[in-house]
Amino acid sequence: MFAFLFKRLPKVLSLVLLFIAIVLLGFLLIGCLDNTNQYSKIYLAQFQFNQTSSDVMNDIMISNSTQTFDSISLKVNYLAVCIDLNQNLTCTTYDKLNNLTSFNDISISPTSSLNLNLISIVKSFSKICHPKVLEATIVLTLVLLLTICYTSIPYIPFKSNVKKFNCVLASGTTLLWGLGSMLQMEAVNTSTIMVNDASMDMVVANRGLRAEAMTWTAFAFIIVVNIHCFYVCFKDVIDLKRIENQKMNSANFSVKV
Repeated sequence: MFAFLFKRLPKVLSLVLLFIAIVLLGFLLIGCLDNTNQYSKIYLAQFQFNQTSSDVMNDIMISNSTQTFDSISLKVNYLAVCIDLNQNLTCTTYDKLNNLTSFNDISISPTSSLNLNLISIVKSFSKICHPKVLEATIVLTLVLLLTICYTSIPYIPFKSNVKKFNCVLASGTTLLWGLGSMLQMEAVNTSTIMVNDASMDMVVANRGLRAEAMTWTAFAFIIVVNIHCFYVCFKDVIDLKRIENQKMNSANFSVKV
């Protein structure tokens, strides 16, 4: 019994890792869609006014708005944004962001020709960080989970072909989310650096460390599953050659006899 469980352990581990990867990517996609902590704490970037950059900057911010700027922050994700205004959290999708008229004036005007609006910055971020690659990765990972489950069923047809298909599918999923992870990282890092520099540090942009950890953890799990898929195919090839050699040796022995 223990030998059977030990033999099945790599496949069970792959299924568990894939399931966890799907959950992580799913939460990464729907982060900021709801006010609860499970969703609002998953964000790619956070934007807020910097009230500690200099005394002059503090005077500009306070004199141009009745709000307390250190209590305002906007957290952005793939599909939605969360606005934290004086400890009151409001989360909505980008499409419905224009309907929140009470938040349209989250801005400062250091000069008559300069207006720094956090809502406009958030809208610009949504244009450079698209969820298409993430959505495709979730679909492919789910298909890979189902096909690995299929190969776990004994005495089922086309198992060898499905195992080969798993190698191709796992490699494609790994490459796709590897690209998606790098594009996400570059989009977030570039946005935070450009916003900080372009606003002369009047707006502070920070990366979402939880979303970043979920991104790379899911990628690592998919790589492990990809390695396991190739190991299974390689093992099948070795077993097939061993069986063919045994048959050949048996045939030669019969001829000699």
